[in-house]
Amino acid sequence: MTIRDIFSKIWPGKGSAEKQLKLLVKQIDSASEDLKIRIAESIASSAGLERKLEQCNKLSDSQKPQDERQEMLRQDIQAEKRLLEGLQTLFSELKNKSEEINIAIEQNLLRQRK
Repeated sequence: MTIRDIFSKIWPGKGSAEKQLKLLVKQIDSASEDLKIRIAESIASSAGLERKLEQCNKLSDSQKPQDERQEMLRQDIQAEKRLLEGLQTLFSELKNKSEEINIAIEQNLLRQRK
C-alpha cells in the first residue's frame, strides 16, 4: 500500500484519473442505452405517422381539412426524421468517445506497468 492509497482512504476525494474515466465510461454507456430507447421510439413514431398519412391519402382527395391534415403529418414526419438523425449522430459520437476513453485507460495502464 502506498502513501497515496492510505490518504485516499482517509480523505476520499476525487479518486484516481482511471476511476474517474471508468465512471465517465459507465455514464456514457448509460446515456447510450437511453438513446437506443429514444431512437426506437422515434422510429416507431415515424412509422405511425407514415401510416396515418397513407390512411389520409386513401380518403377523398377533395376534402380541404384532409389536405391540411396531410401537410401537418408530412411536417411531423420530417421533424421526426431530423430528430432521428440527430439522435443517431449523438449515439455514434458517444460510442466513439467511450472507445477513445477505454483506449486511453488501457494506454495509461500499459505505461504504468513499464
